[in-house]
Parts: sequence; structure tokens; C-alpha cells
Amino acid sequence: MLLVPSMAGLVGGVVLPLLGAVPDGAIMLFSGMGPIEEAQEKLAVGVGALAGSTIMLLTIAWSTCLFAGLVDYTNGAPDYLKKPKLGNKKSFMESLTTSGIGVSPKVNHSAKVMMITTVSYLIIQVPAEIFNGRTHEQISKLEKAWAISAFVVCLIGFVTYMYLQFQESNDGEDLDKEILAMQKQISQRKISIRACIYDWFKTVDRTHSISTRDANGNYMSITAQLDSSASRVLRALLKTPFDKHDVNKDKFLDQGEIQTIFVELGERDSNKFTKQMFEKYDLNQDGKFSFEEFVEAAYNMYREDFQQHLQRSVRIEVNDNDNDNEEVENEEEEEEIPEDLLDLEPEEQQKIIKTRAFMMLFIGTALVVLFSDPLVDVLKEMSNRVNIPSFYVSFIFVPFASNASELIASRYYAMKKTQKTINVSLAALTGAASMNNTFCLAIFMAIIIFRKGLAWQYTAETASIMLVQICVGILALKNKMSYLDGVIILALYPFSIAFVAILENVVGLD
Repeated sequence: MLLVPSMAGLVGGVVLPLLGAVPDGAIMLFSGMGPIEEAQEKLAVGVGALAGSTIMLLTIAWSTCLFAGLVDYTNGAPDYLKKPKLGNKKSFMESLTTSGIGVSPKVNHSAKVMMITTVSYLIIQVPAEIFNGRTHEQISKLEKAWAISAFVVCLIGFVTYMYLQFQESNDGEDLDKEILAMQKQISQRKISIRACIYDWFKTVDRTHSISTRDANGNYMSITAQLDSSASRVLRALLKTPFDKHDVNKDKFLDQGEIQTIFVELGERDSNKFTKQMFEKYDLNQDGKFSFEEFVEAAYNMYREDFQQHLQRSVRIEVNDNDNDNEEVENEEEEEEIPEDLLDLEPEEQQKIIKTRAFMMLFIGTALVVLFSDPLVDVLKEMSNRVNIPSFYVSFIFVPFASNASELIASRYYAMKKTQKTINVSLAALTGAASMNNTFCLAIFMAIIIFRKGLAWQYTAETASIMLVQICVGILALKNKMSYLDGVIILALYPFSIAFVAILENVVGLD
């Protein structure tokens, strides 16, 4: 869905974070269902899922991203221009402080939001600790009002977070995510570059001149006038294949190499497209393009094509209204659409993408809800058979099932070893933690409110969740994170489990 620019703001800012929290939320919801005498015990499965999901993403997933995205330091700062970006001659101890990643202000901001949203735990935890020592029934009754307060705060936090995410997406903050999605789908031959950029060029001011020659027929550069968003997307999509085919590193590609690039990018008639591009924009007739010339030429070619297509669509609509069938039939002959997705018109590809995306989201969400209830029962039964508290079983196993997509995707982006991609990964992980602090915790509070006899009695677990989030959040406020920071963050995972065990079995907290 990120391939559809008109929907990308809504998808990247609202749909993806929300659906990413659905698996954990569904497990928590079903952990509070069933007979009331079993619900309190099963609720430990939900708490384990909440704690395990949050802590796994902020420790294992975070450190995995950091290790995958490591680059060497130059003058104390991550050097993303150096090739290779990570040397192999250093010892492990030396690498701990001489390699790392850069951290963007967006990640700093996301880390602050994550730490702020942990306050929602205190609203229920502080009174729960005060009421400790009374009977379970008394605690349940006394916690109701505080659970309602926590639910309202979580709900406000959730809506506010969604709004901020949506605003950031619409302001172009998530353009890097969209570009990464485009690159991945193009490389897998699931979509063409033409379909990816179609909506971007539709939004360009149509009154903007696309002429590249003045009245005397001389070339007139319009690089400075290119639409910023459309040209940025096109530049990002063309950069990697250009560098790939620039084998001799002279920073120029000939017509054959350019045609090969368009074949890889799914351009339907790459030979004709490339030939026209060189005829129009190879001004010095040397038979090759630099990268800047390539981007400008491609921009103008696609802009002209899309404008002609839109104008032709308008003519067809007018002629339909006037019953002028002859011209419509001629246009329809030109618009014969093969079955192959890559050979469809851009708008047709966009329609198919939307249909497939909504179908996959619907099926995926339905499967999550369908299997969450039996999963809770399985985890509870597993706990009984191995004689280990449900919290620990859920803490370890649930996150790797419910958050597998975040774990895989974040590592995939980090392995590109660019500051943009590593920060896309880290911002997604802190965002997932914020969702757990608001959306998922709100589900817990709703269970306590509406199910008579249930109570929040998870002091040790709450302390562990908040401690890990604060530790990682503080480290994420820096402008760079070293290899050593990654090792420390990874160590927080086993420490958090041991911390809960010590607080419960040694200190005696619930």
C-alpha cells in the first residue's frame, strides 16, 4: 500500500502501526476471556505477550538492526561514504567504540514519545501497589476507577500518536519508507517504475512547462524546476541501478546500459523509450548520460507521457459523452491491456495493488483473530506441563510470532547500511513500543473494567517494561550509537527476565 502515494500517508502513519499491534492486542484480549476463575491466571499470558513484545523489539530487534547497519567511525562520527563501510581488520574490543550508526532527530523524537507513553503504566500501577495486601476482590473493586483513568489516558495517547504519525507521513517524513517499498517491489518484478511514480507525476502542477528547448531550439535546463517529491522518488529509484551498471566508474552510461536499466525497472517498451530519450535529451550527441542528465531526461519523458495519457483520457471521456465512437475505438485499440501486471497501464497496476493489499490485510487480520484464542490456551497448557509460570512462557514465545514482520523488516532495511534506512527501522521499533503503551495497554484496562473480579497485579512486570524502555530511550536520544551500545541493549533482554524473577521470588513483589 506504500506504493500508492495518495494512500501512503494514511497507511504509513495509521494502518501499519495499528495492524502491527493487532496480534499482541488480540492475544491480550483473549487472555482475559473465559470463566472468571480462570481469567486472572490466563491474564498472565497477555501480560507476558505485552512485556515480551515490547522488550524483544527494543532489545533483540534493536541490537540486530544496529549490528546489521554498523559502519566505521571517521573523526568520531559514522562514515556512510566510506567503502567498504565496515572494515574487517579491527579486533572485537576495538570495534566496540570505533563503529556504530547515526541516529536521526526523528528517532530522537520517537524515543521521547515512547518514554512519555510509559506514564500510562503508572496510573494503574501506583494505586495497585497502594492497595497491595488486601483481598483479591477488594483490590479488583478499588482498581476500577484507576483502570478507567488509565484507559482514557491510553486512548488519548493512542489517538494523539496516530495523529502525529499521520501528520509526519503527510509532511513527507515517511517518503523513505515508500521509496524502500518501491525498490523492493520493483526488484521482485511485482510492479514497474512507471506505476510507482504515476501518482507522483499526477500531483505535479500541470501548468508547469515541460519544454526543454527555447524558442530558437536551444536546450534549456529545467532541473531547478523539477517537482521536488516526484524528482526525489525518481532519483532514488534510478540511483542504485545506475551505479550498478556503471562498471568502469566513469559516471556515464551509454544507450545500451540505460535500456538494460529500464528493462530491470519493468518499462514495457524499453527499446523505444530509451531511443526516444536519447533523441530528445542527448544534446551533445555523445551517446551517454551522466546521472543528473539521466534523472532529468527520465523525469521529462515520464512527465510528457503522463500528461499525454491524462489529456487522452479527457478526450475519450468527452467523445463518449458526444457518442463519437470512432476516436474512442482508435484509443481503445492503443490501450489493449495484456494479462501481465507489468504490461498494464499505471493506473491499472495501482488498482490491482490496492485490491491485493486490502485482501491481504483482511485475510491476515482475520487469521490473527481466529488463532489468538487457541494460542492463549496452548501457552497456558504449555506452562502447566513444563511447570513454568505463564508469564515467562508467553514472554519468550509470543513476540517472535506476533512481531516477526517487524523483526525481519527492520533487519532488512538496516542491512542497506545507510543512515536513512537504519533510522526507518529504529523509528518503527520505538513506534511499536509506543503502540503497546497505548493501544495494547488500553485493551488490558478495558478487560479489568468490564470483567468483574479481575485485577492488575503485575508490579515486577511493569517495572521491567518501563526500565527497558527508559534505558533504550535514553540511548536513542544520542546522535550516534556505537557497537558497544548495541551489546548493552542486547544484554537487556536476558536481564529483563532475570529482573522480573528476582523481584517476584526474592523481593516478593507480585
